[in-house]
Amino acid sequence: MEKKLRVAIGSFWHETSSFSSEYTSLEEFKTWVLDEKEQVLEGSRGVRTCSGNIGGYVDYVEEKGWDVVPLIAAGAIPSGPIRKEAYEYIKNVMINNLKGQELDGVLLHLHGAAVVEGLDDCEGDLLTAVREEVGEETPVLVVFDPHGNISDLSVEKADAIFAYNTQPHEDSYEREQEACQLLEQIVSGRVKTTCVRMQPPILLPALRTETESGPMKKLMDRAYKWEENENVINVSPFAGFYGSDKKEAGPSFIVVTNNDTELAEKIARDMVEFMWEIKEEFFIEPTPLEEAIEKAMSEGGLWAFIDECDDPCGAGPGDGTYILQAVLDAKVPSGGVSAIHDPKVVERAYQAGVGGVVTGKLGAWRDNLHGEPVDLNAKVVKLTDEKLPYAYYGGDPQDVGRIAVIDQNGILIVVTELKADTENLNVFEILGIDVRDLNIIILKGLGHAYKKAFKDLPKGYITPESIGITNPDVRKIGEFKNIRRPVYPLDKNVALRYK
Repeated sequence: MEKKLRVAIGSFWHETSSFSSEYTSLEEFKTWVLDEKEQVLEGSRGVRTCSGNIGGYVDYVEEKGWDVVPLIAAGAIPSGPIRKEAYEYIKNVMINNLKGQELDGVLLHLHGAAVVEGLDDCEGDLLTAVREEVGEETPVLVVFDPHGNISDLSVEKADAIFAYNTQPHEDSYEREQEACQLLEQIVSGRVKTTCVRMQPPILLPALRTETESGPMKKLMDRAYKWEENENVINVSPFAGFYGSDKKEAGPSFIVVTNNDTELAEKIARDMVEFMWEIKEEFFIEPTPLEEAIEKAMSEGGLWAFIDECDDPCGAGPGDGTYILQAVLDAKVPSGGVSAIHDPKVVERAYQAGVGGVVTGKLGAWRDNLHGEPVDLNAKVVKLTDEKLPYAYYGGDPQDVGRIAVIDQNGILIVVTELKADTENLNVFEILGIDVRDLNIIILKGLGHAYKKAFKDLPKGYITPESIGITNPDVRKIGEFKNIRRPVYPLDKNVALRYK
């Protein structure tokens, strides 16, 4: 007869850009996810497709009939550093709910790229506090986002660490279920985990970390091959997140074996060396913006311009105008933008009404890191408070506030009241806009994610040069102060090392 386990479940999820001018308060978590007590379970049951959600844990333990101690589920849209008081609130709720509990295990879902004011390794700090509360004998298992910057401290405090195997993220549910299965094996004494982390001196952009093709697929295939060894529990390649200025920012490899440190170190070293060999495949040269516009106009048809530099899913503000201004200056006859976050323009559009005219400035209202405000003289073509689906996160629809679609000299601009996560979505189709006869659509985020949404609708996809804190040229996103050095490509003449 299987033992009925008693486990604690919780999550803390945020991808933080140290270079963002916005700070992340507790209100931002409340806008996205801040569940406590039974809400932790109620908001996760059956949710399979969301990064940061804990549906895989909840469904598994409830199917098994285990006793569950819900801790907290907290997540916010990627943005700037988390306010210290917000993190302390989340941490205190989690730790207070652990106090006095007799547990067989702790199951957590963290991101790995969160940065708190004055604290760059908050996941390591959180896991230290969890370990101090539950003791050394209680297994602590963690699923991380593969864009997490995993620290040695996190590995020290956890019994096992898993990354999702997919980008775009589609398997967090399955990885959580895998962690639950491992917990059963640990508790039964069938497995004693050894967890090893190694890291090459590299900082990667996000744009070539998709797992269905390219260099990341090569790494995943190599990891899967190593996992065929019966003593290997898990090999997790982490791409890391380049926007978090943390000591251990960047790609890393975590290997979990059944009590075989030597094997884990051998595999981790092999993965580091292989990534070092293929590192150049992760970097691309964006197309000069004028050249991209000329190509689209001369060849005709619909072209998708991917604005990698203002990626809301990577903590970009979503109010960037750099590519839009160039398209307007070039007098491109028709196009679309998905989307620009500007609550004041939305308010003016609602005051004008459908058919009315909006004037003033659009975008770049937080800073000038992503362009300058655009002078508007635009017709309002649609107003709606329709909620959008979440690109990755599943669950309830995404509330972006009110939406205004405005026409500026033939360019249809989707403007949202709150920052919108449009990656992996065809927002135009959702809003009833047919883009097939347009010249250029500007999409903010990762190209491989938009290709899943738009497929072969555009004639081609171009990543033009732009500016911003999610620039695929990691040398141009800001001044790094905390990352380990030297690291490629921030520095020259970098030699291979394993930490």
